[in-house]
Amino acid sequence: MQSEIDLLRQHFTELEAKYVKIKAEKVELETRNAEIPELKKKVAEIEAENAKLRHIIEENARRDAENAEHKARIEELEKNSADTSAENAELKARVAKLEQESRQPQNDFSPKEHVDITESMTVHSPAC
Repeated sequence: MQSEIDLLRQHFTELEAKYVKIKAEKVELETRNAEIPELKKKVAEIEAENAKLRHIIEENARRDAENAEHKARIEELEKNSADTSAENAELKARVAKLEQESRQPQNDFSPKEHVDITESMTVHSPAC
């Protein structure tokens, strides 16, 4: 009977050691489980930040496309401006030439052929 009691005590000691080990594992698992909600919160925050960044990337892509359109439009307007400036310079030169010509005395009122008026008068005057 003594050997049976000794065996039971030995078995009890082994079970106590297992119990202590299991209890330590339980504490470790509880600690890790306590971290899960915090980690889930961090994951949610990161996902929200990623969504914001994706939205920003989409906005940047849209703005890049708009900027490309605006650059093309600016180039077109600059070309048109250069063309208009050239036309304006040409028109200003023409106006200046016309103004200069209009300031010069016009002698175009004289007849192209010289006519002797005295001779014409004697031929057509009635005889007295």
